[in-house]
Amino acid sequence: MTHDDLIARCQAGEPAAVAEMVTAYASFVYRVCLTVLRHAEDAEDAMQESLVKVVRGLGGYHHKDEGSFRAWLHRIALNTAISRLRRHQLPQVEWEAMETAPAPHADPEDHALQRLTQEEVMRALDQLSEGHRLVVVLRYYNGLSCEEIADLLNLPPGTVGSRLFNARTRLRELLADQTWEDVGRQDVGRYRQL
Repeated sequence: MTHDDLIARCQAGEPAAVAEMVTAYASFVYRVCLTVLRHAEDAEDAMQESLVKVVRGLGGYHHKDEGSFRAWLHRIALNTAISRLRRHQLPQVEWEAMETAPAPHADPEDHALQRLTQEEVMRALDQLSEGHRLVVVLRYYNGLSCEEIADLLNLPPGTVGSRLFNARTRLRELLADQTWEDVGRQDVGRYRQL
């Protein structure tokens, strides 16, 4: 069965197709929620809430291909996780579960991040403000562009660029490692033009 067939069957209200879709995408949605929430139980709750929203929203969804569906699903999961993050003060632990959720893109920032141990980075991220931590997580762990982050958080792109710059500066201080010198120069230069 193709992806289009599965979505069409879900939109027609077939319970078996809905169950198949939920099973196929639950792990993806969970990883997205975990990168934002950093706590397994909260990520599980956000995953379930996201999947309910997806199932309810399928009737109005006009898909083009599997990539656009995944992007739509990604946006719902991120929005749900961000909403939960804003409603609750979450614990500062459970980053170790994220070690199995790799960044979805390969670029110089990722290379620099890999030079540091995951634990060091996560501890440093915990020391950032929520606004700074969130843009870093969305950029480097979820692979969103600054424009996508700005749209998602309802912020001007320049604010996102500024938060990324300030977060990298603070992370450099916290990690006391020259690896961060080259991180994100391309992004920072791009946002000076905005």
